[in-house]
Amino acid sequence: SDATAAMPGDNQSLNAALVRLGRNPRDSDALIAAGNAALAMGDADAAAGFYTRADKLTPDNPRILSGLASAKLRAEDPFAAIPLYNSAEKLGAIAPAAMADRGLAYDLVGDNASAARAYRQAIADGADDEATRRLGISLAIAGDKRGSEGVLAPLLAKQDRAAWRARVFALAIMGREDEAVRTANAMMPVQLATGIAPYLRYMRQLTPAQQAAAANMGHFPKASDIGRDDPRIAQFATSAAKPRLASADEAMIPVGAPLGKVEKPKGKAKELAVGDAPLPTVAVRVGQPIAANVSPPPVPPPVPPSVPPPVPMPSRVVEAPLPEPVNVVAVENPTAPADKGLNNQAAGFNLARTEGAVSGPQPVVVREVAKPQAAVAAAVVKPTAKPSFADAFEGLAPSRSSSSVASGAVDLRKIVPARDAPKLPPPPVHPSRIWLQIGVGRDTDRLAYDWRKMLRDEGELMKSRKAFVTEWGRTNRLLIGPFDGEKAADTLVAKLKKAGHDGAFVWTSPTGQVVDPLDGK
Repeated sequence: SDATAAMPGDNQSLNAALVRLGRNPRDSDALIAAGNAALAMGDADAAAGFYTRADKLTPDNPRILSGLASAKLRAEDPFAAIPLYNSAEKLGAIAPAAMADRGLAYDLVGDNASAARAYRQAIADGADDEATRRLGISLAIAGDKRGSEGVLAPLLAKQDRAAWRARVFALAIMGREDEAVRTANAMMPVQLATGIAPYLRYMRQLTPAQQAAAANMGHFPKASDIGRDDPRIAQFATSAAKPRLASADEAMIPVGAPLGKVEKPKGKAKELAVGDAPLPTVAVRVGQPIAANVSPPPVPPPVPPSVPPPVPMPSRVVEAPLPEPVNVVAVENPTAPADKGLNNQAAGFNLARTEGAVSGPQPVVVREVAKPQAAVAAAVVKPTAKPSFADAFEGLAPSRSSSSVASGAVDLRKIVPARDAPKLPPPPVHPSRIWLQIGVGRDTDRLAYDWRKMLRDEGELMKSRKAFVTEWGRTNRLLIGPFDGEKAADTLVAKLKKAGHDGAFVWTSPTGQVVDPLDGK
């Protein structure tokens, strides 16, 4: 998303915050500023670290909680982000950018109504155009075609490229795939338009949460997960559901028979009833037409289609001698005592109609099984066991009870089958290591210049040290290390600070993070 694109000012903001933290590591405002800058640069993990440290110093700060929530969101965990946004709102106002992120968090869990409210609040408070784009996509997911087009229209009139991208996804979500593809070809670079065209034709098959992730974050589910939500989304919807109280404009007039003695209508009122039957009760909702309250017939509870009726335990088993899978049919033993419960549950069950059934007659062999029903059921589904080493030589080896072996014979009892040694996974190419970050910048040549200057100024401290560089969002970290432990790194931080070099801090690279030598060797 364009909201996560780093600007040149973000690097300067982060460097300034790090300098302040070098002077005072307990500066809460500097930690918040560093978190905001890291978040703008796309480093959710670093931002979460800064916010967490700030929260320990000044708990119950809405700026910290909403920032930490946005870091969780960028780490693709809206389930952890939403409670943090809720807590931040109780403590004070949420910044417009964080409120726009809150709307995206709701979209990612399928709650489009709450998302739209958050987006509109963010826009009213002065959020940037990204909140408007997200609102247009959210309304399309909710099926509000006119609302989506109206929200995006002002940005499209300004030829906002990001708004045209949102428009393309909104069209695909609403089922207008051909128009979406045509718009993409007209408004996007050819390579980009060609790349997203196949995905646009699948947008309707995604769940609302998957549509939000694809349109806002560019994350499309695997083919096996299309149309299947994360189970946590259903859990979130259940936990978030609350009983809704009737508002003042939805007052209801009491219906039904009054308490106490019921008297038959007299005079002309009696002519309104058929015979002596009571008049039907009427439910009246303010602003809505009057409808008779006629009780519908009871509807049986739905039966989940994926759960077949239970099959009674067979007392006679029919097995297929063919090597490929065939139907296994249970035949009721007429001499067995009837079990009404099982028979009632299995009524109407036809194995030949179940999915995967093989039509036509199949050659079968019937054998009587003199085992309890539970054991028979287990025998039907139990796979054939692989022969063991001892079974392979059964009949060739002498009796296990024999204590002697013929002269010159091999005692098979002493043979131990060879087993391959367990294969250990290869060590990670880039393991997690402890570093000291001494600078940050997009230009590696500039970082190399800064490193040479530090070598000149602090030759004793930097003796035998080498510099490394690793990507950090849209910029790079300048590192020295790795260190054997945090204690060694902290010692060097203290020495650098004493020498007048503020801003250095300990950083642990996650497993898989590529860290290259600054000189490329």
